[in-house]
Amino acid sequence: MRDLNECIQQYLSAWHSRNDDNEYVSAGITGLSAAEILQMFEHPALRLPEHKHAGVSLMVDLMAENDSMYFDAIYGAMYGREDIRGWLIPMMKEIDFIEFTPTQPSAVFARSSDTWTLDEWQMFAVFGDDRIPLPKGVSVRRYVDGFITQACDVYDTASMRQPGPDGSVADIPGVPVVNWVRDHSVPDHRIGVTDVSKLCTQFHPTESVYIDPVHGEFHGRDAIAAWLSSHLAGMENVVREAVGPALTNGATSVQEWQHILVQPNGERTFLTRGTSVQRSDGQFITYAADYYDAASLPSA
Repeated sequence: MRDLNECIQQYLSAWHSRNDDNEYVSAGITGLSAAEILQMFEHPALRLPEHKHAGVSLMVDLMAENDSMYFDAIYGAMYGREDIRGWLIPMMKEIDFIEFTPTQPSAVFARSSDTWTLDEWQMFAVFGDDRIPLPKGVSVRRYVDGFITQACDVYDTASMRQPGPDGSVADIPGVPVVNWVRDHSVPDHRIGVTDVSKLCTQFHPTESVYIDPVHGEFHGRDAIAAWLSSHLAGMENVVREAVGPALTNGATSVQEWQHILVQPNGERTFLTRGTSVQRSDGQFITYAADYYDAASLPSA
């Protein structure tokens, strides 16, 4: 195990010595495992005012040089370290009044060929003493040989696209279109045929919560079952297709997906890109959260 305090200090020293934001910094970050990288991202030194913006630079410097993709629910997909750098660093500086606060513990999923990590968070717009809550989101990253090859940030942008009190609308791009690669190791699931009763027996009778970005929070097995029964009934022709592997570490599981409306004639319509997280106590599911962008839905 590397001394991560030493690693972060090496990185920050080199970061402060850069000529500009476009300079790649490798000091202290080579040869790290995914778990160590996750701890680097969470290091308290990155929250100090003198190191402002170092965290996003660290993220970019850990992206694989060529074989990497970063997806954001507003800005879409960027490919390759330098294209990601050219977009992510200026964008994060522009919104530096937004804080990302963890909502659940991070998780690591080690596999034979790669490692994945999970972060759940909520954005807050901070103006002085005021903290305005913004959407919750999820970050799923894939690591190979000490570099991030894929990072996907999924959150609901629908509220950000609504007119403000003065009638103005945020100057952000339209809903991004990405040709997601399906993961055929995970079977497609037709949402309308879900056995809700069987599914809900897996939830803790009282100490469980299901979170949906549009419909809110439902606490306890009975409330979750009542909502799912009603909600899923209207999704008869919706198919959930995996766009990532089924990840689990025993306590937490993650699935990235896209919802496709499949008409009786076979016509396919993309609905939304999402990520689902479940956490268990070893016997029951105690926490479930779906993250997706309602702005891409026909009714949004």
